[in-house]
Amino acid sequence: MSDQTWYFIDGTGAQNGPITIPQLQKHVENGEVTADTQLWTEALGEQWIPAANVEGLFPAIPAAVAVPTLRTLRTPTLVTTPEDSTELPKPVRAATTPMIPSTPTTQAVTGVSIPSSLAQQQQQQQQQQQQQQEQQQAEKPQQSPISEAQQLDLGLYPATIAKGGSMGLWSMFFFGGIICIISGIMVAGLLNQGLETSAGGSTLKIGLGLIGTGAAGLLFSIILIFIYLYRAWKCLQPGGAKVSPGAAIGFLFIPVFNLYWLFKAIGGLPKQWNTIASSYPNTKHAPKLSMGAFICMLLIPVIGQIIWLNQIIKGLNFMAELHFQQSRPAGSSLASLGSRANFQ
Repeated sequence: MSDQTWYFIDGTGAQNGPITIPQLQKHVENGEVTADTQLWTEALGEQWIPAANVEGLFPAIPAAVAVPTLRTLRTPTLVTTPEDSTELPKPVRAATTPMIPSTPTTQAVTGVSIPSSLAQQQQQQQQQQQQQQEQQQAEKPQQSPISEAQQLDLGLYPATIAKGGSMGLWSMFFFGGIICIISGIMVAGLLNQGLETSAGGSTLKIGLGLIGTGAAGLLFSIILIFIYLYRAWKCLQPGGAKVSPGAAIGFLFIPVFNLYWLFKAIGGLPKQWNTIASSYPNTKHAPKLSMGAFICMLLIPVIGQIIWLNQIIKGLNFMAELHFQQSRPAGSSLASLGSRANFQ
């Protein structure tokens, strides 16, 4: 009996073996092999049978124990006489596969390969399920980004600008323009050193060209300041800003009135920016604007302007990053609002 080898499939679906009948009986005692566990040996070919069909594998059930079991499965009937109460129905045994003797009927088998048909079927089913899930994920339509009204309803502040600002770009035009103007003046001043007429004419053209290039650079740096100021007020519109972006820029070109409006459009920006940004969870970590930077800009024009503009650009870049996060489709793994914009 101990020479015949068997294989069984455990509760996880894994095949175990080869083992002998004594070893298999130990698995029965440990509860690892039950009556429904599938077994296989070489004599079965490709067929697996329940462990209950293997003769001598499980201990015989005493008749005294089997009687109460049959009574519990019996349909209750009305007892009329004492004789009826003692009668028990004859058990009807369900048709099963033939019992397989546990004793070997052939020579000892060595080098038996485990049938892989069941494992292959399970693997194919898993692959099919995985392919179906991938196909459903690919065919699922992407949801559109949350609208501005929906974001406000959810307590989130909507971003209204897609582009921030660049301190390096402004510095290139501003300082580059100053350098070009100074260089042009120096080149044009060489005419006063007694140079020849032909050489002096070409030098003058170069000097004037440098001065014109520098003036264009300074002009564009001023235009960038207006653009950044416009974007800053545009960011505050969903939060109830008191000044519109167009009015903030347009009234600065009105003579005399622009002296008052300078304090309204530029000096009033930090208070409204800080108040609105701190009222929403996804903008509470936005860079704050300082009133001191505006005062410094009035007292020390160049240095103060750099400090003030640097604060504005940091705030614009924060809002542009927030727009980048909110513009992603809802449900995306990268669509968590403020994941990078909160600067946590």
